[in-house]
Amino acid sequence: MSSALRMVVSITIHTSGDTVSHATLHEKYALISILFNVNFAEKVIPMDTVLSHFAVSVTELKRNYADIIRRADDAPVAVLNHNRPEAYLLPAGHYERLMAYLEDLEDAKMVRERADGPFVDVSINDL
Repeated sequence: MSSALRMVVSITIHTSGDTVSHATLHEKYALISILFNVNFAEKVIPMDTVLSHFAVSVTELKRNYADIIRRADDAPVAVLNHNRPEAYLLPAGHYERLMAYLEDLEDAKMVRERADGPFVDVSINDL
């Protein structure tokens, strides 16, 4: 990969001057393919996947924590260290919904596992 192409990938992950980047991975690939005439069906660019629509550097997070939380609304924020994901910051509401969802998945798995028995016949009078 050329150094210019690596630079564009880096810039699109954390846009210069913006605290939070709203570009999706698809938009980044589209930008690079237009600028450098690259067909991504033929080439794969190794890069760390950012699993968030919002990204911020560690330094920017230290400086503007409250503003970043406000701007992220209720979405996760990828915290980048040297343009690589270091951590994800989740607002409390998002984290609580995520934990409830995981609990529901665990309950559904348990129901599937127990669907075929064994069953114990119990009378309401025996309880």
